Amino acid sequence: MEPLLLFFIDGASLIEKGDDKWDILLTVQPSPKGNLVLGLASMYSFWAYPESQRLRLSQILVLPPYRDVGLGKAMLHATYGLAKTKGCFDLTVGS
Repeated sequence: MEPLLLFFIDGASLIEKGDDKWDILLTVQPSPKGNLVLGLASMYSFWAYPESQRLRLSQILVLPPYRDVGLGKAMLHATYGLAKTKGCFDLTVGS
């Protein structure tokens, strides 16, 4: 899935293996042949003063055949939910 980020998102870079500060949310659709990946959102956790955590939304990718049906919006809401679950101070969006 990561190579698609490089193809569809200008300036995207691969995530280093073993870097546990990244969260990846996949949007999937079950099918008889296995799950179809429709899109993904990547987020990075980092420290916030004094003893909290911030979550930065780095990328949202919805694959072209699945665009214009609200998946990007649903993934954005899922990132808010993840930030709340993790007790994050805030959620920022990278540029």
